[in-house]
Amino acid sequence: MSVLEKRCIAEFLASRYRRASKKGKGEILAEACERLQVGRRQARRLLAPKEAGRPRKPDRRGRPAKYQDREFKDTLKFVWRTTRYMCSRHLKAAMPEWLPAIQDEYGRFSAGIEEKLLTVSAPTIDRILKPYKALKGKCFTRSGGFREEIPIQENIWDIKVPGFLESDTVAHCGGSMFGEFVSSVVMVDIATTWTEARSVFGRASKPVVSAIEDIEANLPFALLGYDSDNGTEVLNQHILRYFRDERIERGRPPVQVTRSREYRKDDNAHVEQRNNSLARRWLGYERIDFIEVVPLINHYYAHIVCPLMNHFFPSFKLHDKVLVRSRTRRIYKDPVTPYTRVMLSEHVSQERKNLLKAQHEALNPVKLIKQEYAVRKRIDETLKKLRQGDAPLRSVPLPPPPLPSPFPALNNVYIFKVSDPQMLPQRKPLHNL
Repeated sequence: MSVLEKRCIAEFLASRYRRASKKGKGEILAEACERLQVGRRQARRLLAPKEAGRPRKPDRRGRPAKYQDREFKDTLKFVWRTTRYMCSRHLKAAMPEWLPAIQDEYGRFSAGIEEKLLTVSAPTIDRILKPYKALKGKCFTRSGGFREEIPIQENIWDIKVPGFLESDTVAHCGGSMFGEFVSSVVMVDIATTWTEARSVFGRASKPVVSAIEDIEANLPFALLGYDSDNGTEVLNQHILRYFRDERIERGRPPVQVTRSREYRKDDNAHVEQRNNSLARRWLGYERIDFIEVVPLINHYYAHIVCPLMNHFFPSFKLHDKVLVRSRTRRIYKDPVTPYTRVMLSEHVSQERKNLLKAQHEALNPVKLIKQEYAVRKRIDETLKKLRQGDAPLRSVPLPPPPLPSPFPALNNVYIFKVSDPQMLPQRKPLHNL
């Protein structure tokens, strides 16, 4: 007997099986076992209704559902969308700080909704938001010829002192390495997960050094160490000169420069994770090949995205590694924001903490999210006009910054001159931290 014949017989018997009484079902099961040459359990599976599970009885025992009402689900979805789609554990940790700002901006929640939002667990958030959840970038890392001069730094996840940063670049090339395009320089502190990013046009050394210089000036702590992969855009003679010779000439302590092993992304795991959660999450994978939008993207990073990530987006931190039956089990601390880690660190001066606290109290996450939508829309519209040839070839006017940096910083936006054939940002004088 062919498979098609067996399927037809099973469908015919199944239609009779669903309408038969208990005694009749037993007779139909015996007939199916004989004609299909299967066991009784397999016959019951073939003849059972296709709907998975059994209907719930009205008198079913157990605790009544607490988080299944439509109003709570809609409110949780709205909060999740407002926080730019945090994962459940991050959203659970961020609720106490985000909910007051959301209610001040959009109005109070109904009675009992806020209490449910504060008590709901992370797995329950995942189950509720699962129906609403749905490209990889190119790597252009090329090794430099002088990497033997730089020591390799491994296993640095347990550094407790802020100031040791990992660095990497993210190419916004849209899948094609042809021509020039915008790249994001991302730097993350290992101890506090404080993250800063700036954009540069091309892969030349000078704009990358300028971006690092601007990032350093906006850090709430002193830069002590610089660790990167072996790519020439983040590890070259200009960067070594900036961290060593220039600092010695100006009476500042040099920065320890290290690198990772070849083809070992785990050596830079902190910044590799931030490449996805910051650069890819907020700018995406599309190709950006116009230098005119670089100042606008830098404004987007310095005044909106990085304050949001550092002040209001919790992140995990590895606490310990335990060997269990030849497997390494990683234990993470509860997620907290990088701002909280900086404030709790004993290695950051109280003056810096006071400045950072004043900045934090002046920020509003919901207003920053609204500004993020507006500036990101402006970036997309500018790129569209540039591709159509409608926009003039000059720097895009920048919106006013939401809040100036409290630290002795350089200008947060690079000035480009279209008349300059190289179109590279000009270096600015250093400031002592």
